[in-house]
Amino acid sequence: MRLVEPEITMEVISDAKPVAIVSGGSSGIGLAFVSALCKQGYQVVTCGRDKAKLDAVEKQFPSVDTYVCDVASRDDVIKWLEAIRPVYPNVVLLVSNAGGLTRVNLQDDFLRSDINGDIYSNLCGAINFISAFLPAVTQTSGGKIIVVGSGFGIAPASYAPIYSAAKAGLHSFCKGLRLQLQGTSVSVTEVLPPVVDTPATAHRNDKKLSANTLVTATLKAAKQGRSELYLGKSRLLPYMMRIAPAITEKIAANS
Repeated sequence: MRLVEPEITMEVISDAKPVAIVSGGSSGIGLAFVSALCKQGYQVVTCGRDKAKLDAVEKQFPSVDTYVCDVASRDDVIKWLEAIRPVYPNVVLLVSNAGGLTRVNLQDDFLRSDINGDIYSNLCGAINFISAFLPAVTQTSGGKIIVVGSGFGIAPASYAPIYSAAKAGLHSFCKGLRLQLQGTSVSVTEVLPPVVDTPATAHRNDKKLSANTLVTATLKAAKQGRSELYLGKSRLLPYMMRIAPAITEKIAANS
């Protein structure tokens, strides 16, 4: 996939604006983060796989720089890093958001099922993105990393076992990342929401958490240095998994 390169004449941004880098910012939760961060005075840089959607983001938010990049591809992420590292040295916030859910029935023919897609997009993509930009954010005093996880990473959905496994892996990755960042001023905040109201969930008629609600609460939690944030229907998940794990998993399986 081709990366949208900045013009070679582009100079280092030297003003005092803090820089926030958001993966998957062309729609849904990612776009809500882009909007909120622009309003808070950040210089926002984001990526996505669909150039048309990214062009629409730049039209809506002229100050935002967008790049075509699939974070599941290590090569894409390296090109993106090399493109923006000389331009935006003042990175204070990473938002790892890119991903998606695929309904998979493991009893189907293996050749007809996209077994690996959700692992690459939800887990490998987050690891690629955070690992690439981690040196930049650790150079900033009080840098912050936000990771969009899922309650299904704690109690899996029966219709999305691969997605649930990827989010469970992401949950563990966040814990390991915090351990490695001990002794630094960088915090890692993982938000674990229920189903969120985005274009990807438009077909669902059940109650959904709004993307703006998620973003507002998550940015507040990150500012406070919180490690984990459970929202909406997921709010009681840690407690319920301790006192009634079997019942909780049964409820989550079909939610």
